[in-house]
Amino acid sequence: VDSLNQWGILFAQMDTLGNVINQKTYTDTTGDDYIFEKDYSLIHTSDDGYLITGNLCDKNWGFMVKLDSQGELEFLQEYPDTIEYIRNYHFKKVIELSDGYLIDGTKQINDYTSKTFVLKTDLNGNQIWEKKYGNLTQSNPIGSIQYIDENTYVIGSGNSHFPFSSPYSYAEDWVQGKIFAIDSLGNIKWEWESELNVESLVIGLKKTDNNEYIYTTGEMIIPNFYTVEGKRKVIKRDSNFNLIWSLDISPSSTPINSSYDIQPSTDGNYVVIGNWATPDSTAVNPLYGWYG
Repeated sequence: VDSLNQWGILFAQMDTLGNVINQKTYTDTTGDDYIFEKDYSLIHTSDDGYLITGNLCDKNWGFMVKLDSQGELEFLQEYPDTIEYIRNYHFKKVIELSDGYLIDGTKQINDYTSKTFVLKTDLNGNQIWEKKYGNLTQSNPIGSIQYIDENTYVIGSGNSHFPFSSPYSYAEDWVQGKIFAIDSLGNIKWEWESELNVESLVIGLKKTDNNEYIYTTGEMIIPNFYTVEGKRKVIKRDSNFNLIWSLDISPSSTPINSSYDIQPSTDGNYVVIGNWATPDSTAVNPLYGWYG
């Protein structure tokens, strides 16, 4: 909104030819900016409405907004942390429950490590409880959350040594995939961790109908003391987390390879979305080629 000099929320609906048939804009009444980062949630709710998660720039905490089927505002709730000082908030995902919503994301706490959090709200977005997950001196970001039943939610996460610092070495710098389940009160029911470096953050985790797990992740590679690179892959594991198969999907290892989600397709396969650099021997800036 140019006249306000603010970043706001634009909600737009289009027909199948891309013609805009409805749009609404919302800005923060205190003058703050609304921020949405890659792979943040926009979900269609059971009452034909929409639920969106994001962050506020100046206040530096998260929010959730509920819109009806036409984009009219039903509520917008903000969630400052009242327990401890948070350096950065990332309110990433939200899922709908019968009695409210679960928001999950990452918070960077005062020691600069990142911790996975899950926040439970009622149907009006009022906070009921919040819990953080992770280990001391490690970063533990969030990759995904999946509803299994009313008392089981499976979370894709990860562990990594903090801080990464040059010169890099496998003895000092490492990443690890992590999957754990929580109950309806946020208590951990079980957890599993991968071997070091062969997997990183578990993203887009899906538990299949035959109790297998499929997700996208990354392998960390240290080609020299001053560079950390990664290869993206898709992993499938059985119900006991034994490896069924692993598929490399990135054309080469670079520092900026990433994957954001994996979803089942209508033909029984899967679709993965992400970014990586296309190798270019003449590239100077960016060093590893074009990012796409």
